[in-house]
Amino acid sequence: MDVASGGGPAPFLLKTYDMVDDSTTDEIVSWSSNNNSFVVWNPPEFARLLLPTYFKHNNFSSFIRQLNTYGFRKIDPERWEFANEDFVKDQKHLLKNIHCRKPIHSQSHPHGTPVDQERVAFEEEIDRLSCEKVALEKAAHEKAALLSASKLQLEDSTQQVNGMEQRQDKLLNYLETAIQNQNFVEHLAGNLKLWIFQHIIRKGVYLKLITPGQFQRIALWTTIAALGPSLGTFSTKISQTICFLNFEVHPLT
Repeated sequence: MDVASGGGPAPFLLKTYDMVDDSTTDEIVSWSSNNNSFVVWNPPEFARLLLPTYFKHNNFSSFIRQLNTYGFRKIDPERWEFANEDFVKDQKHLLKNIHCRKPIHSQSHPHGTPVDQERVAFEEEIDRLSCEKVALEKAAHEKAALLSASKLQLEDSTQQVNGMEQRQDKLLNYLETAIQNQNFVEHLAGNLKLWIFQHIIRKGVYLKLITPGQFQRIALWTTIAALGPSLGTFSTKISQTICFLNFEVHPLT
């Protein structure tokens, strides 16, 4: 029989009785209305606060297994209510009648032997390791998901950079071909002359001594500048181009 020294009730029973009988924690665990059973009202808080205080662990399943070992039974399918005919409020002396039941797989060992205690300890350790395993698997899954998301973001960024490089290469190839095409350059220069007349001379300024070759240079530079969206409006690009080439700009008199 699993008893304390002197033949008294087992420590597990005494601790369970004191825990249930403590009125300051009735919102977590308390006697039932008929006082011959007890109810765990809040299992998470029971495992978090009370089990470590009384039993040095926080495993609710292990606590239930120990109740079963001492002949307690769950009497309400809708809640965690347990009963034993010798576990009664204000009848603590009856606890001495509750004995640890002999395990089915340990017929060769008497009740309450160190073998039973070791078995319970092993079961508690197994439960603890199982909980740790679940927590580690969850953490590993979360890290794997985060790594996968980061990998997708990196692949997307790499594709964007590659696309920009390809567009840049195409643009440079196009400009290189355009520079070698005299008709294309002359066409740009003609359009530039018209634009200068419409947007600069009309505003009271004129360009002095711009040769056809200089217009071609302006046209090419303007084409390159116009392809950069961060340089502002097209008229700003023309003004920047003129200043860049150091052409003289005079007000009309």
